[in-house]
Amino acid sequence: MPVPQPKANELIDKINQLKMAEQPNLFALASIKRDAERLVKAGAGVGYTLLGMVACIEDNEAEMRHFHRAAIANSL
Repeated sequence: MPVPQPKANELIDKINQLKMAEQPNLFALASIKRDAERLVKAGAGVGYTLLGMVACIEDNEAEMRHFHRAAIANSL
């Protein structure tokens, strides 16, 4: 299944904006997380990378590693 690239790029831009903020907007973060989960369900491995990026902002190292490993496994 092709990767929905425009949506993934949009989410990456949003994550980058949140990363630069002093206090990330939790509502925006939850919205990004839901959209990334939809990409995973649609078969797009990039969704795992996005979930890993969200986990990084949340300072959740275990989830970050889990999702990035899933992204690598999904891309092989």
